[in-house]
Amino acid sequence: MLIRSKNRNNKFFYYAGNYLAYGLPNGIYRHWKNRVLDKKFDSNTLEKVLSRVNLYNRLPEENLTLSEEAIPLSEYNPAMKYKTYFFDFYKYARAFDQNYKVAVQFGDVNQLIDYPVVVKSRPLKGQNEMSVLMKLNLIRHYFFIKDSTPYQQKKDRLIWRGHSNALKPLREDFLNKYFNNPQCNVGNTNKRAKDSPFYTPEISKQKQLEYKFIFCPEGVDVSTSIKWVMSSNSLAVSTQPVFESWYMEGRLIPGVHYVKVRDDMSDLEEKMEYYLAHPQLALEIIENANAYTRQFQNSALEDLISFLVLEKYLVRTGQKKREGYF
Repeated sequence: MLIRSKNRNNKFFYYAGNYLAYGLPNGIYRHWKNRVLDKKFDSNTLEKVLSRVNLYNRLPEENLTLSEEAIPLSEYNPAMKYKTYFFDFYKYARAFDQNYKVAVQFGDVNQLIDYPVVVKSRPLKGQNEMSVLMKLNLIRHYFFIKDSTPYQQKKDRLIWRGHSNALKPLREDFLNKYFNNPQCNVGNTNKRAKDSPFYTPEISKQKQLEYKFIFCPEGVDVSTSIKWVMSSNSLAVSTQPVFESWYMEGRLIPGVHYVKVRDDMSDLEEKMEYYLAHPQLALEIIENANAYTRQFQNSALEDLISFLVLEKYLVRTGQKKREGYF
């Protein structure tokens, strides 16, 4: 469980809770998994669950060959790099036989991989079926907002704060185009770029919620901010996603869930003017975005889907017999 502290998840409680949980017997997690998998759901809910499972895990056939990167689950431990990724993965992995082997690539992933591997993110285009998505790095990516300010009472401007560097060309291009634009309040918060003309101190999410438009650019892979922005009463503004994660960015519909701008962002002002002149359409997008985000806030279903995604990996790689949902 993630505990909030002001405008973000609380890291102290996250790490403390996970280190304490790591010391518990695996049998507790096996029992938890069995209870989750045995729970009955109506056909409509089950259809949505399996739709998400089959999106996250698109491994094409059974008896797929494991790569040398696959190691027994028993060998995963907190000493590994990217501890948040480890804890979010192992929370579910420890409920299975620890002799099973799984390949996991922690960190940002923005390339196609040709062997069965668990990742946080993958490209939307190309042969991406070997990359199995799980809900990783929760503490950074899955923070949802309770926004008490109605859209109509917000500033008629766009805001963005975030890290920008050579590895994130879209953000660099955006800053070059709109840093001095009076309709925009944007800046690079990367402390390593303090000499940059675009450097600006961070600003709280609460302050950002004072604006009607919040830019949500992708970085090395998926946009971190689009999740919390789509849970707010502000409009998420973004280019067409190139990567996807557990948030299913590929299922987001422009003009329905977010305001889409061209890849070169040349129509940003035009789009802002349009929605300022059509507030009802803006409110409909916000309502749709809020509804879309709510599906990730049902912890019972998130647990079920996570277990099923991992179980399907084991089935498809020939380590586990097909049963239950498959």
